[in-house]
Amino acid sequence: MVIPKIGSAKIDIIFDCASYFSNFAPNKMFTLFSISAKRIYHPVIGEYLIVKNRKSKTMRLSVHSKRGIRIGIPYHVQFTEAEKFVESKIDWIKKALEKQKKREEKVKIGMGYGDEIKIIGGAIQFWEGNFNKIEVICAEGGKWLVYYPLHHKSEEVRGEVIRILQKVSKSYLPARLEYFAQMYGFKYNKLFLKNNISNWGSCSVKSNINLNIHLMRIPQEVCDYVILHELVHLKYRNHGAEFHNALNYLCGGKEKELKKELLRYNPEI
Repeated sequence: MVIPKIGSAKIDIIFDCASYFSNFAPNKMFTLFSISAKRIYHPVIGEYLIVKNRKSKTMRLSVHSKRGIRIGIPYHVQFTEAEKFVESKIDWIKKALEKQKKREEKVKIGMGYGDEIKIIGGAIQFWEGNFNKIEVICAEGGKWLVYYPLHHKSEEVRGEVIRILQKVSKSYLPARLEYFAQMYGFKYNKLFLKNNISNWGSCSVKSNINLNIHLMRIPQEVCDYVILHELVHLKYRNHGAEFHNALNYLCGGKEKELKKELLRYNPEI
């Protein structure tokens, strides 16, 4: 399930190649496999990327405060048409970026001395002191204690949090998914646990389910909602009325409430 935002999952997947595209100068067109792309500099919103893809049927705009602005277009559409479309959406893009930045600040996760990250079945606590290196201890009651030196790099602490989430999610999420699958008669192929910043989960055309390890940082009921969301996609591939009716039933009539609650959290730390 993609985080509620503008755009599509397809465009986000394409731009895993963004580091490759970034090597090209603005206003230059380049081609990679069946994808042609052009980076544009705009005086108001900065750089954005236009991508042509043979599989695209419509123009789709994606706006993200960190990953940037990207527009996917069908292969037969001219780059100039995409530029005109972006130009017509400048005010809307600015508002979307501002809104996302405010939300990111609101849900920012603290990993400093005395902070605590609640996880399903426990918590991660942080302690700063005269330590030679970062140490992680798994204590009783599902608590994880992260001890780090006075002079440390925040990236290192973040890395330890990711490793903790990988461990706890591996022992919890597969069992939880299987529990609901058996209860409601769903059959999936494989489960993959991922450290994503763009979505909480997804369901592939091969019936593989991807779940984000950061689900461990949200309330159990909301985590269950995401799991059920992906399981229902095994039967209904889109987000039509039948999908929502089925999901709402499995959520005890609380689909909208849980979806709204999920918006309070961010998979990125």
